[in-house]
Amino acid sequence: MSRDYLIPVVKGFVEPLDAIYSKRCLPAIKPHLEAEDLKVKNFFPEVKCKYLPEDKIKKYGPHLLSFSNLNTPQMLELTRKYQ
Repeated sequence: MSRDYLIPVVKGFVEPLDAIYSKRCLPAIKPHLEAEDLKVKNFFPEVKCKYLPEDKIKKYGPHLLSFSNLNTPQMLELTRKYQ
C-alpha cells in the first residue's frame, strides 16, 4: 500500500517539517491553506502516513543532528562537535 507521506518520529514527537510528502497530499493541503489553517499536522488525518521510527533514523545519524534546533551558540557548538 502506498503512502502519501513519510514522517520521522524523534523522542516521541513527529517532525512534520522534516517529512517527505507526495504530490498526492496536495488536494488535502489546499483547503487548509485557503482557510489560512497553516498548522502542518492538521491535514494529516486526510492522507495516508508511514512513520519512520527513531531507531531507523539513528542508523544514518546516530546523534540525530538533523533534528537539532540551532538557535543558540551552545547548540551550534554541540552540533559542530559531532560533524
